[in-house]
Amino acid sequence: MNRNLLGRASCGLLLVATAAMAQSDFQSKFYAIALSRTTPAFSAFAVDALGQGKLAQKLIYPELPSSSAALHFQATAPNEFAYFAPTPASQTAAVWRVICREQGFTLQSDYLGGNTAPLVLAFNQKANHATLLGMMKPGERQMALPCVLHLPDMGSVRITSQTPGLKLDYDARRFVKTPFVQVAFPPATRAQPHVEYQLGIAAIYPALPGIEQNARYDGFRRDWLNIFQVNPRLQMLANNSASDPCTFTIFLYSALARHSPPLADGLTCLDLIRMTLDRYLAGAKGYGQVGYAPVGGADIIGWATPWTSLDSLPSLLIAACDYIEGAQDWTWAQANYEKLAQWAREMMAADHDGNGLIEYPGTGNFGDRPLPS
Repeated sequence: MNRNLLGRASCGLLLVATAAMAQSDFQSKFYAIALSRTTPAFSAFAVDALGQGKLAQKLIYPELPSSSAALHFQATAPNEFAYFAPTPASQTAAVWRVICREQGFTLQSDYLGGNTAPLVLAFNQKANHATLLGMMKPGERQMALPCVLHLPDMGSVRITSQTPGLKLDYDARRFVKTPFVQVAFPPATRAQPHVEYQLGIAAIYPALPGIEQNARYDGFRRDWLNIFQVNPRLQMLANNSASDPCTFTIFLYSALARHSPPLADGLTCLDLIRMTLDRYLAGAKGYGQVGYAPVGGADIIGWATPWTSLDSLPSLLIAACDYIEGAQDWTWAQANYEKLAQWAREMMAADHDGNGLIEYPGTGNFGDRPLPS
């Protein structure tokens, strides 16, 4: 059901980047937003996680067509906005409310019969490599809460809820006319007649004394999380949310994850490493491995080389060690020891002359062929 709602709401909801200042419904030093008048969606979004008011680059979509829910937009109070159903009850109950404050905002949804529609936030993937960071189950384009929306060069938005079991619909494409990253907040339902989402602007980076007042570290503070990008169609860390997972780079993620503060209560960057390793342990392939090909509808580039890259297995093993030692998760280590050992044996089998160095089958020369075994 959620995926269908996401599909209906996504028509025309792709952001285009602009450096021009757009009209905002609410703006503080930490963020600025505008809301569509025709459908439940953000029409402008900008973040400055450091609260310096650097919000000139707003991510904007054009005016959107009316949604099938035919909701009516209205400013209901200072810093409060709502989407009403076109019924007499609409004067007192809203399908969606957006309540803004200095460093974040709340999304509230109430179930009013059939007038349900997700509240959509979408980005042009080429304008900003936005991503959701959190836990996903294999094969589901949904992310559990809590999670973090990270916007490179802007900062992060921590998303939480007191309503149990909520998940955000999450999708990303790059091989389409307008590449996009899209998040949809599911509305209240008959089973859950009232839901709330809290979105708080946050700069998430390791605590280093003295850097808060030093402008030279502003980029560090906004962008520490830039490397972490979850592809929603593969449910694992990738180059970006619409791109390939590269097996030979996962050790780079794990090296930073060990030094990263928690993303939210009960969620760490090391959890993202474990989630990704679990996909590989279950048989998923990444760029750099023989057998890596399009799967799950993801826009990826297959690995055509007849050999797995020399650094793929070492990267997986380093990342596994980083996760185990960083999270002190010896239960996971014990449960996956045999597969990890299998990777290690496969890696060392490439040491054909016994000198402790693993060798690649190709020479590196143009038109090369496998070396004799």
